[in-house]
Amino acid sequence: MNLSPTAKQQWKAGMVVTAITAVILLVLSWRMGRVDAFLLLNHDLGKTADLFFRYATNLGDGIVWVPVVILTFLYRRYATWMVIGAIVISTLIAQSSKHIFFSQTQRPAAVIQDASLLHTVAGVTVHSSNSFPSGHTTTAFTIMLLACLLIRGRWVLPLGFILALTAAYSRVYLAQHFPLDLAGGMMAAMITTWLCSLLPGMGQKNREA
Repeated sequence: MNLSPTAKQQWKAGMVVTAITAVILLVLSWRMGRVDAFLLLNHDLGKTADLFFRYATNLGDGIVWVPVVILTFLYRRYATWMVIGAIVISTLIAQSSKHIFFSQTQRPAAVIQDASLLHTVAGVTVHSSNSFPSGHTTTAFTIMLLACLLIRGRWVLPLGFILALTAAYSRVYLAQHFPLDLAGGMMAAMITTWLCSLLPGMGQKNREA
């Protein structure tokens, strides 16, 4: 992909921020253990937070790709296939990891026997298997990094990172994933957008807006 200097610089900055965040989570999980790292972040922050994160987690749901593809087609048509490629690649990485390579990895509810230690939110189904990596985190950070490639503006990276991190943290808050799973999702997003940046012919009309 023939990226403009601005797009390349912004994407690299996004990759660095994502990598640093993933490393922090990896180190935290390594030093404390994945269970204690989870318990450190899975705190009851009140009913307002429960309601907020119950819906904020949808920022990483697969359905979010629908408006992303539509907006890309309308405003960055030359990059539509790159976005579709990102959907395919990120899905393959996340789902093959969940169901093949790390299929035995259980989620917090299955690992932590004392249910009183878990903070859960009413109305949210807590899953028990296929924990690594977090698919929501993969989606949210892939979209954030794609935005860094396709949209010019100093606000893109900070806003995109806040939204992606919110979606990622919601997975721990809702007791769906360990912090280690979030790190895996971030790394999957980095691999996805790196591969997409190598696709030929996708950026021949790269424009800045």
